[in-house]
This record gives sequence, structure tokens and C-alpha cells, in this order.
Amino acid sequence: MENLKKLMEHRDAILLAEIGALIHDLGKLSEFFLRKQSEQEKDKYIDYHHSKILDYDGSSGSKYSSKEPRTKKLSNDVNQKLMNEKIDILNGALLDIIEEHHNKDSPKNDLVKFTIASDEFDSEEDRGRAKDEQKTADDTFKATAFGIESKESTINLVNFEVERQKIYELLINFFDRKIERRELLCGDCQDNTSAL
Repeated sequence: MENLKKLMEHRDAILLAEIGALIHDLGKLSEFFLRKQSEQEKDKYIDYHHSKILDYDGSSGSKYSSKEPRTKKLSNDVNQKLMNEKIDILNGALLDIIEEHHNKDSPKNDLVKFTIASDEFDSEEDRGRAKDEQKTADDTFKATAFGIESKESTINLVNFEVERQKIYELLINFFDRKIERRELLCGDCQDNTSAL
């Protein structure tokens, strides 16, 4: 019962950490990330860092910057909100999770240390330590959580920015308290509240 009380006491912090875990790799939802993973284009995109996605989307100074004014605005709004959302029990801001989760040499705070450890474990479990590269980014297919690809479902790289915009809007609405936790984590799921 004591543990349950602790969970209730830190409910908001746990929710923020959960959101951070869901969005920490948001920069992988990018055409540039997939091109960097491909055999043919990896050298051309070597300086793309998925942890800088909010900077890329919100600025004009990079070859990775968004050309869409809507993406720029949404990205800047999300960046500000994530910077302001603090997780006191882990001594960090939610933005730290996105920007610092690959900084293994000198983690900024406990939140980043926790994210690094979780990310390393999760990545190894998800991929089974696979290191295969796609020949081209256009050879990328949707896969199940178990890594099974469907050759009939090629990923449309152009849609990635639109999908990031949707995520940005969800986050803005969540932090502005326009949507509840269930909607953010579950989206269109049908009456699946037992999981939450």
C-alpha cells in the first residue's frame, strides 16, 4: 500500500516521464534519419542527429530545417512547453530527454541517465542487436513490433513531417490541458481504459 501511495504522490512526474519515453526518438520520424541509415546515402546525412529534431523543425539555418511554416511554429511551441515541464523527482526538464538521451559520457541529470539506460535496453530488445542497413531509404517498409516487414507497405518519406505535426499538436493540446492522458497515449483506441 505504501508503494501505491508513492505512485499516486508522483503521478504527474511519472506521466511526464512516460510522455518523454514516447517522444524521445521523435527525430527518427524523419526522411533524413532514414536516409542516414541507408547504405547509399549515409555519408551525405552523417551530420543529422535525431535528438535535434525540434531545433531542425523550428529553425531555418540547417539543410534539415523544415520548409513548412506550420511545422516551424508547432515545433517552437512544443520546444518551449517541454523546456518548461520539469520532472522534479528526476531533476530535469522533459526537453532533456529528447536532446540529451545519447549523451552517455556526461548525462545532464538523473532524468537523462534514466532515459539512456532505458533506451539502450529497449533498443537492444527491439532489434535483437541488428545492425543491417537498408540499401536505400526508399527500401524502408513498415514493420511490426517484432521486426517483421511487409514488402507491400513501403513507407512514404514525404508523410513524416505531417506525422510529426500531428504529434506536436497532440503535445501542445496535452500541455494546454485540452486533452486528457488517455487521448494522448491511446489516440483513437476504443474503450481500452483498463490499460491506463
